[in-house]
Formats: sequence, C-alpha cells, structure tokens
Amino acid sequence: MSGARLFTNTTGAIPLNISHPYPEVKPWNYVSGISLVIFLAAVITNSVVLWLFIRHGHLRTPFTTYIMNLLVANLFNEIFQQPLTIISKLRTFSSLGTHFCTAFLYGSYIIHSLVYNSHFLITLNRIWAVTHPVSYHQYHTRKVALCTCLAFWMYIHLVMLPGFIQDAMFYRIPLSQGCYIVKQTQYAWFVTEQLMLYDIPLASLILAYPLICFFEVRRRVRHNRLILADTGDLSPHGRGSDSPASAVMGQQEPQRCKRARKQSSTAFVVLTMLTLSNCLFMLPLTVEYNWSVFGGLGLKKLPGFYEISNMLFYSQAVFDPILFTLALTDLHATFQQTFGLPC
Repeated sequence: MSGARLFTNTTGAIPLNISHPYPEVKPWNYVSGISLVIFLAAVITNSVVLWLFIRHGHLRTPFTTYIMNLLVANLFNEIFQQPLTIISKLRTFSSLGTHFCTAFLYGSYIIHSLVYNSHFLITLNRIWAVTHPVSYHQYHTRKVALCTCLAFWMYIHLVMLPGFIQDAMFYRIPLSQGCYIVKQTQYAWFVTEQLMLYDIPLASLILAYPLICFFEVRRRVRHNRLILADTGDLSPHGRGSDSPASAVMGQQEPQRCKRARKQSSTAFVVLTMLTLSNCLFMLPLTVEYNWSVFGGLGLKKLPGFYEISNMLFYSQAVFDPILFTLALTDLHATFQQTFGLPC
C-alpha cells in the first residue's frame, strides 16, 4: 500500500516552503520487485475466479455476490493503485505531476477502504444469516446483495470525498515534499474516516466471528434435534427408526434441507478462512494506520514494519480467490472442469 495515509506530518508543523533535492529517478529495489510480482499474481488469480463466476450462472448466488464484489475491489485496487504505487517508488512526485498525485491519493484512501469494507460485507451477511435465518432466506436475494454492495461503495465515497476534495482545492502540499494529506489540516475528518472505514469494520469482522460460531453451533444442534424428532429416533437405541414412515421422512428430509445446509456450511468455512487471513494480512497495516493517525501513543515504530505490513496487505488479494476456490465446492469443481484438472 502507498504511504499517502502514513506520512501525515505528526510533528504539528506544516512545511509548505521546504524543498528537497531528490533525484527524479529512483533505483529499482526489492520492494518494487516484490510489488510487481504481487501485482501480476493478484490480477491473474482474481481475474480467473471472477471470470468463472461470470461464465457459469449456477455459481452466482446471493452470498457469492459479496465474493464477486470483493474480487472486483481487489482488481480495482491492483490494476489502478498498485501500478501507481510501483511508479511512485521509482520516480518523484514532482516529476510525475499533480494529476498523478490526485489519482495516487484516490487509490490510497478510497480504493483501499473498498477492499477493507468488501471483507466486512461478507461478515455482515453471515451475521444476518445466523441471527435471523428466516428473514435471511426470505428476503436475501441477489438484487438485495447487489444493492448492498453498491450502497457501500457510495457510502465510502461520501465519507472520503469531503476531505479528499478539500485537500485538492485548499491544502495540497508542494509535490517536492511528496504526495500525502497533512493530518493537521483536516484532523477531524482524518479520525472519522479512520474509525468508520478501517478500525470499526476490521474490529467488527474479528469480534463477530465468535458470535457467528455460537449461532452456527446452535443452529446445527437444533437441526440435528429436528431430524431425530422427524425420524422418531429419540432414544439412545434409535427406537422407531425402522418404521416405514420414519424411513420415508429420513429420506425426504435430507433432500429438503441439503442445499440450505450446504450453502450455510460453505459460507461459514469461507468466513472462517477470511477472518484468519484478515488477521494475518490486514491487521498489521491497520495498526500502522492508527500509528500514523493517533501518533503511536509515544511508542517507536519497528524498523521495516511499514514495508512488511504493506506487502501483507497486497498479498491478500492473491490469496483471497485461492481461498474461495478451495472453500466453495461448486467453484472448486467448476475450476477443475474448466481447466481439465483431475478431481
């Protein structure tokens, strides 16, 4: 991720007339090389999985709409922002110009928050599914999922654009000093967008997982009890399970509930894998963000922490589609059939 959200002038002074004689062309280094590898891998993996969703209609469900939304956000981030980040590591902003800086800041603030909140939408979907399953199955359609995703894209722009536009119109620093938004000029907005679009979504995503686990376990216990009641298998020895009526009910029940159980279990597996990956890939950079916004509470930064957290964040875009392919049974089977892989 770019450093535009991190270099926020925590000293309190706003140096508007200081110029540094940086060379216009910077040498290629390992950070730029790794970024290029991550960019290529992320574009390939996200494009392939998104293409499978578009090509095969049976893969497109209300739940997978949120996965497609995340894949689009990943591609948007990789295709739009990652090249700008790589270029910014090789050239100075004064040589790249104002329009490049504006695009760079747009990606650093708005596109990155789209990736964060696309993960958060999957968690919100699971919370609704496990806490109110009746209304979820009744009202949650692909249209509702699509409208929810579009609403979040609009919400993110509404939060971000006021500060972004004010910086472009009134507070933009000289390009000789770099390309970032000075925190002190719009501190209230800075804190608001950090909390609303980064801290709260990621914290909710992590803290909601135990709650979803509780409801998921309770749902399965109730489901097993209903099966036992329908089949008459209420005793330890399964008395009544040999009757013709119970045998018919035992055969009908799986056919009636098989698809719902499969979708719920698959969605829970996806959420579990995403929660673990978010803790690994997104939490370090969120800590770095808060360190920048709130001053680090007087603590010193660890050497190289930003570079590591930056690479981890971009790496998640590579692993997201791989996790989806492994966790979603239908997607996994379609991937194997499309590319002729052995089952």
